[in-house]
Amino acid sequence: MKELVITGGNFSPNGNFNAYTLLGAEGRIHVNANQMSALGWTKNEDVKFPFFAIVIEREFNKRDVNGELTTETFKRLQASSIFSTEVNALRAIRSSVTFSKNIESVISKAQATIDIDALDEVTLNALV
Repeated sequence: MKELVITGGNFSPNGNFNAYTLLGAEGRIHVNANQMSALGWTKNEDVKFPFFAIVIEREFNKRDVNGELTTETFKRLQASSIFSTEVNALRAIRSSVTFSKNIESVISKAQATIDIDALDEVTLNALV
């Protein structure tokens, strides 16, 4: 996972967005049309730069000349989340980290207070 600042790009003929960073070291970053549309961006003139992306590398099967999937694969960077402002990106990242830590805390407290030996098998299985 990488956090990137998107400084340029354009919509492809199929409606997805080809995004690029300032230096372009990452190459093209695929942004799904639905993600762009959720921010109100459906054409190049709508897009407000910079915007912010959480990016992952995904692997896909290539298609042959007939459009059928092959066993040959390729990798590309794809935005898993995009944000119109840095503040929104930071809030989402902070919320994700806080959420994970809260879950760990709840699990830790539950483990400290539950006497596993006192549970019957049905209750124990329900907890697992």
